[in-house]
Amino acid sequence: MPVNKNALIRYKRIDQCLRNTNRKWTLEDLVEECSEALYEYEGVRRGVSVRSVQGDIQMMRSEMGYNAPIEVYNHKYYRYSNSDYTITKLPISQNDLDTMKEAVNVLRQFDRFDHFTQLSDVVCRLQENLSAAQGRKAIVDFDKNCDTRGLRFLSGLYNCIRNRMVVTVKYKPYMSRAVQNYTVHPHMLKEYRNKWYLFATTNWNRRVISLELDRMEKIDEEAHIPYRDNREFNTEEYFENIIGISKVGCVEMVEFKVSRDIVGDVVTNPIHVSQNIKEKLDDGSVIFEMEIEPNNEFYQLMMSFSDKVKILSPQGVVDEMRRKLSVALSQY
Repeated sequence: MPVNKNALIRYKRIDQCLRNTNRKWTLEDLVEECSEALYEYEGVRRGVSVRSVQGDIQMMRSEMGYNAPIEVYNHKYYRYSNSDYTITKLPISQNDLDTMKEAVNVLRQFDRFDHFTQLSDVVCRLQENLSAAQGRKAIVDFDKNCDTRGLRFLSGLYNCIRNRMVVTVKYKPYMSRAVQNYTVHPHMLKEYRNKWYLFATTNWNRRVISLELDRMEKIDEEAHIPYRDNREFNTEEYFENIIGISKVGCVEMVEFKVSRDIVGDVVTNPIHVSQNIKEKLDDGSVIFEMEIEPNNEFYQLMMSFSDKVKILSPQGVVDEMRRKLSVALSQY
């Protein structure tokens, strides 16, 4: 029942009136009471029309509303046929219960951020109070890795970005045994395949880099270093021609053929936003093209299609894919 705040205020006041059986309530009385309620809670002075209150009564009576037992007697007065009824003590329907459970599951995705701590508490209480639905299996599941080590830095980095604070990150790259220090001006956090990355400008050469949170050992705020924006880092432009998070600096028009087995999936779930159909072949396969930077993530994704996808051009991308497949084949 999607209604606005003013309508809810009117419903509540109508409910209060009809629960008061010491007085007879005409439609005009209810209009006056609703007008006073809106002025009291919202400062609305223009009053409420008769048509609005009539519509409210109809909504409260309906199944989409509260199924309220509102009746007219003596041709002019309104009351509840059940004197114990009130809209404030209605049981939650199974449909409402299911909707709340799915909403709780969505809200739980934000529990790694400190500024959602209060929300997390509310979610926990909601889960406790939704025990009536116990025994039902989850019907919505989110792909996430709760054991990712770098998640402990997520909230702190978010606050540093919001507060424009320079940080020094103690960072251990995959191919190095030594911990390195990066003093950076953080700009944004991005998730890709269940891993979080920090995009920031280095303090020494003003270059945009990405740091994986899983490889971070520690972060320290550098309050004595003034924060500087990087106007060249435009998030929409930066990620426009890439898959994932890395850049190679060269945009290519890549053509690739998709077998008929998975054409539907590639059409409904494009590999990249620039993807277009170039040609439909007689055997049911389709040739696509897309404008993209062929980075590591691009090759990983294309290799994941196995023999269902073949890169046709440009030749440099074809050669690199052939090299990667040869290396992979040599492992077996």
